[in-house]
Amino acid sequence: MIDQKNIWRKLLRSLVVTRSAEFPVVALCFLAATTFWFLNALNKEYTTKITYPIEFEYDKEQFVSTVPLPSQITLNVTGYGWTLLRKTLGIDTQPIVYHFENPLKTAFITRHVLLPAVTEQLKEAKINYIENDTIPVAFDKKIQRKVALQVDNLQLELKENYFITDTVQISPDTITFEGPAQFIKELPDLLIINVPGKNIDEDYEEEVTINYTQNPLISLSSDKVTVRFRVREFMQQTKEVPVEALRLASNKLLHLPNQKVEVDYWLLPEDEPKTTAQNFGVVADLSKWNKADSSIALTLIKKPDWVRNVTLHPATLKLVK
Repeated sequence: MIDQKNIWRKLLRSLVVTRSAEFPVVALCFLAATTFWFLNALNKEYTTKITYPIEFEYDKEQFVSTVPLPSQITLNVTGYGWTLLRKTLGIDTQPIVYHFENPLKTAFITRHVLLPAVTEQLKEAKINYIENDTIPVAFDKKIQRKVALQVDNLQLELKENYFITDTVQISPDTITFEGPAQFIKELPDLLIINVPGKNIDEDYEEEVTINYTQNPLISLSSDKVTVRFRVREFMQQTKEVPVEALRLASNKLLHLPNQKVEVDYWLLPEDEPKTTAQNFGVVADLSKWNKADSSIALTLIKKPDWVRNVTLHPATLKLVK
């Protein structure tokens, strides 16, 4: 009886390389066999799915896509192995181009609409069908709009006792937004710029980033502007100013308890000598007194141009009998 185990041992022993000099020969034979098999396989016809690049053409100067367009589509194709390998690896592959005739009137692209363009441009293989069912699309007109810029002076964090002494300058003072009409039309007429920095106590000139929540479909002519302004330290002063009564009260028995009020203000040190009580005017309109508590509000009607932050103390007076 034939010993099957001995036969298998002899067969396996014959396949084992016993000398190192035989390794290159065995490897070369294996490589040659594999290459022959691979080349032979590539000459056969296959049906498979491949992912293929696609580009969408439209007038980008006039229109903008408001939804992402795919960069690839999946095709079921039949072709020779060489062709399918090249297409799969992207070797010498030109993307399929689909042209929109009227973007604003197109809401989707079906596989039946897309198939003729794919078949025409991909002739090396047979296109059985397109895996993608429907591609949603949306377009809008591309428009531009200029928006004015402004710095919110109240937001500026100046050092205590410091004030801006001239007009805040912005360069450029407008920026142009470009994008889909539906978004551009929603932009405000005025865009407020936030200036960074705290305890500012010297003349300011910095490049400031425009704090605008970016929509990826909207582009700006510039996202930075230069902001300039000058600051000086001011001093606080107080003057006692007479109150002028306007019109007679309906009850002539009521009158102002005193005829003067304190006026607080800020100014530059060099302007202090020329500032007097006569530079200010405070009135009380007796016809507008509050009958509930007999109070009357005081109004500042005159002040010099060189003073800031003027306040009255008190701001109201009570009429007395």
